[in-house]
Amino acid sequence: MTFEQSVRAALQRVDGAFGIVVINKQSPDMMIAARKGSPLVLGVKDKEFFIGSDISPIIKHTQNIIYLEDSQMAIIDGTDYKITSIDKDISLPKKIEKIDIKIDDYDKGKFEFFMHKEIHEQIDTISNTINGRTKKNSILLQGLSEYWPQIKQADKIFITACGTSWHAGLIGKNLIERFAEVPVHVEYASEFRYNKDSNR
Repeated sequence: MTFEQSVRAALQRVDGAFGIVVINKQSPDMMIAARKGSPLVLGVKDKEFFIGSDISPIIKHTQNIIYLEDSQMAIIDGTDYKITSIDKDISLPKKIEKIDIKIDDYDKGKFEFFMHKEIHEQIDTISNTINGRTKKNSILLQGLSEYWPQIKQADKIFITACGTSWHAGLIGKNLIERFAEVPVHVEYASEFRYNKDSNR
């Protein structure tokens, strides 16, 4: 199989959510990006390409953005690219969006410190976080939906994370235990393998 075919075949066997970029030393001019559940964007500028989970690191290079949809792949080959499906070897339309955002919007702006700026941007941050994860007053959690039957039967839930995500996990623990009434354990991802319960 070709590099592209190999990546497609492998991703069809992957469970859960992912946003991934694959490179191959035998094809140094090719790079493959793919997503399922997790966000992934492609920036296009002439013969240059930029990949990220958000537009913030890309916007200073180009305002031409492609938001990859679920189960899509971006095949970058030298100075050209195409959008395909993870499930089938078919080419899909290149939906380029012109993002009208200035780089100053991602700088400190009128604030002296980034933390001060981030505190004042919390309301936008929350909106951006849930954007694309709600539809007709329902919550969309791609990558988890097909596992709901098993999740509903769980006796306990483990959340593994590091840093800020660990603190977010503590909030998730509070909410899950309050509304789902299922015990939740929040563990540092680097230490989880040593937890005796993780092997059950």
